[in-house]
Amino acid sequence: MTSPEPTTVNGLAPVMSTLVDRMYSRLPRIYRILDQQNGWAFKLWLGAALSFGGEIDDMIELVRGSRPLGPAVPEPWDLDPEDLDRWREAREVRMSLLADPESAPTEWLPWLAQLVGAYLPAGASLAERRDIIGGAGYRAGTRGAIADAARSALTDSRYVTVIPHQAGYAVGTIWDLTIRTRSTETPDPAEVLATIVRKGAKPAGARLWHTTFGTSWDRIEALFPTWEDWDAATWTKIEEAGVTYADVPENMAPGASFETAADIAKWTPQVEGGGSVPTWTLAEGAGIDGVAAGRLTKVGATGGMQIQSITIIDARILPEREYLYGISVRPSVTLSMKMTINWQDSAGASISTTSITTTGLAAGQWTRLGNTVRRSSPLNAARVVLRVVATGTVPAGATLDVDAALFRLVSTIGG
Repeated sequence: MTSPEPTTVNGLAPVMSTLVDRMYSRLPRIYRILDQQNGWAFKLWLGAALSFGGEIDDMIELVRGSRPLGPAVPEPWDLDPEDLDRWREAREVRMSLLADPESAPTEWLPWLAQLVGAYLPAGASLAERRDIIGGAGYRAGTRGAIADAARSALTDSRYVTVIPHQAGYAVGTIWDLTIRTRSTETPDPAEVLATIVRKGAKPAGARLWHTTFGTSWDRIEALFPTWEDWDAATWTKIEEAGVTYADVPENMAPGASFETAADIAKWTPQVEGGGSVPTWTLAEGAGIDGVAAGRLTKVGATGGMQIQSITIIDARILPEREYLYGISVRPSVTLSMKMTINWQDSAGASISTTSITTTGLAAGQWTRLGNTVRRSSPLNAARVVLRVVATGTVPAGATLDVDAALFRLVSTIGG
């Protein structure tokens, strides 16, 4: 920038504005030599006289910019002459320095922040201020900007996903956004949303929600029941098991992950050993995979409770084959459980029933019933009904969450 009274250093030419230097360079060389011998008197006068003009000229240069878009070298070697000319012409488009947070003068940063809706903390360093404007401000409201802002509140790998149209674990509106992070990487959950707002990345009018997840062996086992499933999966898919619902290939279980009311409707609540029919509802946010689970709630103090699937009618249900089946359950009290397969013929008549029984399931914990257990279908098998049963006497008000149902053809017996 120009000073009203430029000075010389060791006889060198005084530092001037671009305007003054450009005008001075047009003088005949003899004039410039004489001016140097007289201590740059004319150039000093010219700088003082055109100080404001120089500032205006410098401002024009800043607005016009000096950094072309794209690299200068190497030039693309595979373009025809016309395309190469267009490529060179495109490089003449230059970025304005005043609108570039990486190169704008320091005094312009507050204006840039205001322009893009970014917030500059009072104690932020120059590098941090430039990063806030360039990182969050210019993309304010985008999923990338929200994720970048949230990462500063996380540790380790700083995993974060932004999910539109979701309110926590429930389906939301166009104004709802859920930020999902790993529980092990989130020291202070409240700080995640606070950081997004503080850095100006929150879209106007949006409602922000935050959820955490942690992969467990139950979730992994539910999605990858065999070694073949493990071999086919990527590490990223295994690590994020249970975050979003991904059905097991060839799974025939109706409403397998209980994500929606339509999934719940594919199973019917029933009593076990007398008593009242339990309630059967969708439990949002309770799923071992995806965003929900099915929930049985005991009504009355006698008998047990169960759910039964609709009849599975599928061309893959064949006699004398091996089938893999299982389901994840989480009781609110200690229970004994069993999962059964009722094999039926093509007319719907029952042929036989096979089951898996587990006693003393821990309250509040997910347990996988079956999963790696294989059952052979009887002769004439053509249809199947699945049941999940809480046996004995279940106390009134007790709940049973169920999720990740599996029923899949494995192989032909003996080959």
